[in-house]
Amino acid sequence: KAKVKQSGLELIVLFVELSPKIGQKNIQILKEYIELLFNYMISIDQEPDDYWKIPPEGFDTLSSDEEASIKFCMSLIDRLAAAIGQETMIPLLSRIVMEMAKSDDWKNKHCALMALSQVGEHITDTNKIPDIVQFILKFINDPHPKVRYGALHCIGQLAEDMNPEFQEKFHHIILPALVTSLSDPVPRVQSHALAALTNFLDGCPKSAVGNYLVTILETSLKYLQTGCSLVKENAMSTVSSLAEACKEDFIPYWQKTAELVFTIFKDATQPEYRQLRAQTIECLTLI
Repeated sequence: KAKVKQSGLELIVLFVELSPKIGQKNIQILKEYIELLFNYMISIDQEPDDYWKIPPEGFDTLSSDEEASIKFCMSLIDRLAAAIGQETMIPLLSRIVMEMAKSDDWKNKHCALMALSQVGEHITDTNKIPDIVQFILKFINDPHPKVRYGALHCIGQLAEDMNPEFQEKFHHIILPALVTSLSDPVPRVQSHALAALTNFLDGCPKSAVGNYLVTILETSLKYLQTGCSLVKENAMSTVSSLAEACKEDFIPYWQKTAELVFTIFKDATQPEYRQLRAQTIECLTLI
């Protein structure tokens, strides 16, 4: 059934891609389609269980049918935006997202944030997104872990799509929020906070990172020793990005860091740690 529904949803996008004027001239139909897409995302979104909160060793995020379906829907939103153009798609998507986020249902908020993460690639001017950034930050401390996850996903995606302008313009409010999120009680959210921070550090002004160097490094090194494999992998990436962002300011910390990373490389020999071992090589190279 899921494949049939997804084929139907994709067919509409294919029509719009072949003739973008279909979407540009029929805003109400486009709005109804986006709402239908969101309703499908909400219908497959499940309450997080322990498997989601604390992923098993060697966990692959693409192995979940639920997450694969949500990513499929996000890709359709991305394709619509590319076909129709930001002038039509972004205001419409923003209105629907803002309305959904008013709901008390965590699924609506999570869906809205995941959809909003797709806009960065299609906006060329960071002066157009201060309201979007403030909107996202409202959910970074939400009581529900999937809503916090969605907010972090947004930040990480915007940092990647709008690098380095996004980092230069918003580091004063994004960095402290991300550093706080590193202490999230849910490992899956911890992992996504590390991933978002990794993206944000790439392109972040060196002068902005310095005040957080010690806190980010100590937290990352702690997770390298105590976290599940998904948390360790993203902590390793964060250390790599931190070293690259801080340049010579990282020199006082390189030896302690390199020793721990090399120990992980030697000891993490099980198949489920193959990705982690590969990242230790990258981390040592960047340091």
